[in-house]
Amino acid sequence: MSKQFKILIVLVTLSVLWGSSFLAIKVVIDAIPPILAFGIRFAASGTILLTMYTFHKENNKLEHIGKQQWKDALILGALIILGGQGLLVWGAQYLSSGVTALLNSTIPLWIAIIAALTFKEHLTKRIGIGLAAGFAGLVTLINPFVGNNTNVNLIGIVSLTLSSIFWAVVYWPLLVC
Repeated sequence: MSKQFKILIVLVTLSVLWGSSFLAIKVVIDAIPPILAFGIRFAASGTILLTMYTFHKENNKLEHIGKQQWKDALILGALIILGGQGLLVWGAQYLSSGVTALLNSTIPLWIAIIAALTFKEHLTKRIGIGLAAGFAGLVTLINPFVGNNTNVNLIGIVSLTLSSIFWAVVYWPLLVC
């Protein structure tokens, strides 16, 4: 199997999983209150990770987690759970899954803005064109201005925009390292 074919499989898989996640979020929050649904999800995930850490630590496979690491993890967790995911599911209850995906796809734009502000550099024309073309493509694919998407809610839009900003704050340091 060629390297390009493997990359294609990864991209298709990622696209299907990422795209369907917004439909799954909409289905779940229609049945269970959004914060409760994702509280259960994160509590279960955290319990599994903590159990795995404890098991591996007892077998001397992992180092001890220090106070600074716990502090950093708590800050990152708050940014992700409350800011990124919390605002995402809160806003998704007011919008269609397509508009939710569209607003969530602005994360690269926010990363570019945060990076430009942090490093005091202007975005290159190439980056600007790339971001504009990508966002225009998403708008074209989702087309939030026709059909059921014409009823957009300001609470949902603000919530999803803030969620994207929180995700960008979490992601951009990882991208510049």
